[in-house]
Amino acid sequence: MSPPARTNLIRRGWSRLLTTGPKRSLDYARHQVSERYHETRIGIRTAGSMKTAAVTRRPGLCKPYAPIPYRSFFAVMREVEIRPLEDVFLDYGAGRGRAMILAARLPFRRVLGVEIEPGLVETARENIRRVSHRLCCRDVEVVTADAAEFGCPDDATVLHFFDPFAGVILEQVIEQVRVSLRRAPRRLTILFADPNHFAPLAASSGWLVKQGEVPYPFVRGMELIRESYFIYEAQSSPDKDQGINPSG
Repeated sequence: MSPPARTNLIRRGWSRLLTTGPKRSLDYARHQVSERYHETRIGIRTAGSMKTAAVTRRPGLCKPYAPIPYRSFFAVMREVEIRPLEDVFLDYGAGRGRAMILAARLPFRRVLGVEIEPGLVETARENIRRVSHRLCCRDVEVVTADAAEFGCPDDATVLHFFDPFAGVILEQVIEQVRVSLRRAPRRLTILFADPNHFAPLAASSGWLVKQGEVPYPFVRGMELIRESYFIYEAQSSPDKDQGINPSG
C-alpha cells in the first residue's frame, strides 16, 4: 500500500471511530478483515459492488452486484443438511461466483449459477477455473441467462438468493420453482439473504415454510448493518392453485 493510500485509510478509520463509536468501528474492521482474508486464502476475485446494465434497463427489479459476505454464507450453510453427492446447489444472480465457489467446496453433486450480466459471468468462470483443482464438487457451471426465463432444473435442491431481483422477476422465478416441484417432487431448501421482497411472497404462497433465520453483518456504503438469511423448506408437491400471486 502506498503512503498516500495508507494515510487516507487511517483518516477514514479515525473518522469512522469518531462518528460511529468504538464498537461499530470494531465490527466494521472485523468484517473487512474477514472479507480480505477469505478472498486471499481462497484465491478468487469477487469483492466490490457494481451497478450492472440490467439495473439500468430494469430499475427497481434488478439489483446491483454485491457478493454475499463470507462469514454470512458460512453461517447459513451450517444450518443446511447436505446429502453428499445428491444435493444440487443453484445460485440465482451468481455475480462473480463467490457463493458458487464456496458451495463447490462442499459435497454437492452439482453447483449451478445463473447470471444475466455477461461480464460478471466471465469473471465467475475465471474464478472457478482458478480454484477448480481445490473444489470438492467437480461439476460447476455458470450460465448467462435471465433468471425469469431460465426456469428451475428439476434436480436443484438448495436454491440461493442474495436479493438479486424483485417484483415480477422474483415472482416468475418462484413460480418456476413451484412448477418444477410439481414435475419432480423432492426436498427443496431456499436460502434467501436480505428477504424483504421475498418474505411476503413466501408467506402468501401456501407451499413455502420458514424454518429458520441467520443474522449476519453486511456493509452498505460505509455502514455496517444487520441483515438476515431466511431459510425455507418447500412442500414436496405444491398444488397447482398455490402459485405466487402476480403483482397488481
